[in-house]
Amino acid sequence: MPDSRDSKPKAKKRGFVVVQKIEKDLIRSAKIKKSYAKLKERENAKENAASTGIHPDRKAMLAEGEGEKQRFETLQQTKRTRPKPEPFQKEFSEANIRKETRERRREEIDRRLQEREVKRAEHEKFRRAVQKARQPGRNGQRRLGRECKLLPQMVENLMGKLQNQGK
Repeated sequence: MPDSRDSKPKAKKRGFVVVQKIEKDLIRSAKIKKSYAKLKERENAKENAASTGIHPDRKAMLAEGEGEKQRFETLQQTKRTRPKPEPFQKEFSEANIRKETRERRREEIDRRLQEREVKRAEHEKFRRAVQKARQPGRNGQRRLGRECKLLPQMVENLMGKLQNQGK
């Protein structure tokens, strides 16, 4: 009698590729550690051999080990200094430029709207003051005290309109 678990197709494990990458990375780092340990051992052997007179052939073999050590060090340096490749770098920079220009336009529009709102509020305040000044007082006469405060502004407005028409 077959087991129900055996009849089901096996699903691929999620993250299998990630696990493989991690394994490769661990294997590579283990190899590097192993080669570094060998180099250290050679250095120790070289130091011990220097204290006890060694055969010239053996000295030549140890000198070859130094070249391997230099190759190992350059490998480590290139690994550290190499920048990580970033995909879509050009697209990111173009998107950032577009975003900045969009933000500048939005700020300019907001600034203009705010200026317009301030102007509108000033105009409305001035209009109400003029309207109040033109209403006659209790005795039916004009309110000259209120009008004298507004007259210079009214003259400036009229002169500005005349200058704009002359241009």
